[in-house]
Amino acid sequence: DMALQTILGHRPTRAERPSMKLLMAWLQEQTKSYQTLYAKVFVNEAPDVDQAAKQKRWLEFLTAEGFEYLCKPRLTPGSDVDEDMLAYLELFRTQHYITEVIVASNDGQCFNYPLEVIAKAGILVTVIGFEQRPSVLTRNPLFRFIPLPSIPGVLRSLPTVPTTEEAPQPST
Repeated sequence: DMALQTILGHRPTRAERPSMKLLMAWLQEQTKSYQTLYAKVFVNEAPDVDQAAKQKRWLEFLTAEGFEYLCKPRLTPGSDVDEDMLAYLELFRTQHYITEVIVASNDGQCFNYPLEVIAKAGILVTVIGFEQRPSVLTRNPLFRFIPLPSIPGVLRSLPTVPTTEEAPQPST
């Protein structure tokens, strides 16, 4: 939400957020030649009761669409789920045979080095993000970058900004 909020200039509405159902369909199409797709969302727990109730419904929806999730509270102002995501990626890299890692993030500070380690091990690293908010992840030559707005139908509304690469289209 933070990258999208920066682009839009306001907190995204439900209509402005990515369609996770269509993102899952795209992920399944992209990975259909693989034996298994693991799709996991890492999210910080909403800080208040009303937001937490909405978040719980969203996480239930994600589960129904085939995503797993990790949701945990911020224990300190600087705490985040980033470390959990990195631990999860490291576990998979060292204990499972993986062909590709797809990360939807613009957080280059946190993820660039760990994703470089994965890429240098011969695993395809795909980063989904926003060209409108470039980071080291969107420019790293070791990664395949796909602009989120170029994935068909995933974003229903976003200010028009030309993209340099179109996402692979699902076959019909």
